[in-house]
Amino acid sequence: MPHRVRYSARGMEEAHDAGPVEEDEPLVDHYELAFWPAEPAPDAIIRQTSSTAQYWHNTCDPVKGRAQKIQGRWGDHPPSERLIDVLSARWLVERDRDLAEELGAAQPGVQRAMVLWAIRRACEEAGLAELDWVGVTEP
Repeated sequence: MPHRVRYSARGMEEAHDAGPVEEDEPLVDHYELAFWPAEPAPDAIIRQTSSTAQYWHNTCDPVKGRAQKIQGRWGDHPPSERLIDVLSARWLVERDRDLAEELGAAQPGVQRAMVLWAIRRACEEAGLAELDWVGVTEP
């Protein structure tokens, strides 16, 4: 038989604000998991009383969690969807957003050619292009 579960917390916000509890200090937050036999049903938030709880509710929701992650990483001006999850895109977006957006919109072959060009130029500038073990060659 399927089961349902209820998660409840008390003192979550206070515990977040207080930080780690030392060995001799009382606990600030308390949590409970309750299970009972029941047919499956959609998730529901019965009551939410803190911003910490809201943060975790949003984190667990795929749509809200993604929006929260984008907001935290990019602020109010995220780049196009093609650049949002590229880890190194932030560096280029901060320096030249138009170039970053054009590269993000380019076809994969153009992107690869640009990467090879950038690697080749970096090796040339560093005086490494002529070393056998570097292996910078023309495409």
